[in-house]
Amino acid sequence: MRYCWLDSGHHLGAVAASAYIHNRDIQLIFDFDKLALNADLGFENKEFITACAISGEEEAKPIRRLRLKVPFVCGTDYFEANQFIEAGYQTTALQPSRQQQLVHLQFDFDKEKFLQTVLYRRSVRRFQKQSISQETYLHILQHLEQPIPTENFEKVEIYSVVHRVEGMLPGLYQGMHLIKAGNFSEKTGYLCINQAMSHDKPLRVYARDGTVTLFFVSDYINYQNAMQIAGFLGQRVYLISNYLGIHCSGIGAFYDDETQEFLETNQDVIYTMTIGIYIRNLREMARKKSYSNEDDSHPMQLTSADIILRQQLEYSISKYFYETCDRTIQNLLSNCRWYVTTHASVMILVIECPDQVTNWRILQKIVPMAGLLGQIVSNAKIRVCPPEGQGIPFEMRVDELSVYRDWA
Repeated sequence: MRYCWLDSGHHLGAVAASAYIHNRDIQLIFDFDKLALNADLGFENKEFITACAISGEEEAKPIRRLRLKVPFVCGTDYFEANQFIEAGYQTTALQPSRQQQLVHLQFDFDKEKFLQTVLYRRSVRRFQKQSISQETYLHILQHLEQPIPTENFEKVEIYSVVHRVEGMLPGLYQGMHLIKAGNFSEKTGYLCINQAMSHDKPLRVYARDGTVTLFFVSDYINYQNAMQIAGFLGQRVYLISNYLGIHCSGIGAFYDDETQEFLETNQDVIYTMTIGIYIRNLREMARKKSYSNEDDSHPMQLTSADIILRQQLEYSISKYFYETCDRTIQNLLSNCRWYVTTHASVMILVIECPDQVTNWRILQKIVPMAGLLGQIVSNAKIRVCPPEGQGIPFEMRVDELSVYRDWA
């Protein structure tokens, strides 16, 4: 239930970002008859409305019920009812929130850069143990203090555990106020379900390796709405961090009572995020530096339309490629993080393996995969990445199949 409402808040944050790019104000509405709307839309007990966002000028219009019942189509092949989730939704859907005056956002981003941030926004799983500047940290805090465009409000306060910020003592902060000094990297790693200790799990979040860990707390009236506001703020953290050239990851699982005790607060802890330097940035920087030394020319800056078209092409190619693979290769890819990207007009299928066994199995199938990819794109290559720190990526161009015929 916690994850559903946090995700709803992230979605609302994405809507707000789009509205900002298109110079539109929006208003989030949490307090309305959600149960009645669920019934009118025929969602039964399989989907739940959590909030709405409106944009534009409000006009007086007559309201009437729908004449016909809306047919419901389940989005999954099966459904398993959960009484706890249903009861939790219905209870919190009826509770009113605190009220505030509506105030709209006043961001001042470069619109084109911010658009690219939205398009490429991502969550990361590994952080480099490097510091960020105090200016960057303060910039994030200042944007988190921007108003949330809603009249139905639950106040969410943010505690920061600073690990590596230039010019600041490591410790627990609320804003810029130091509550207690100390190196709490191991402590925050433990509080986030010991995720920092799972070094054999490359897809886990290394909470202690980030530069700052944020804890969202609230003394809410309506739990559902407070969680959505926390998710909304979390999306803001993602976009601001990426805009400033750093990364973050949301963490919804933590030891609630122990985290509350560590923060020395009576409010409920409802969300956690880690901010830091992506560990692959160093490799990427070295790669970019190599390209820069080889060619001093500057490529033309892509427009927003170019980026969207390229993303659509990469998505279509990855979808078609996956569908043409046999079941064995599909199962292998499902265990990896893989995607199609473009560099210097070359299409690259990147496969990041979670362990050495999977890496070996992927390499055993690289020839048939290259054959399939070559049928789709003639100028392409496959890059197979082993787990971090356990080797270097292996690359193969699709026009090199004859060299690797013995691998098939």
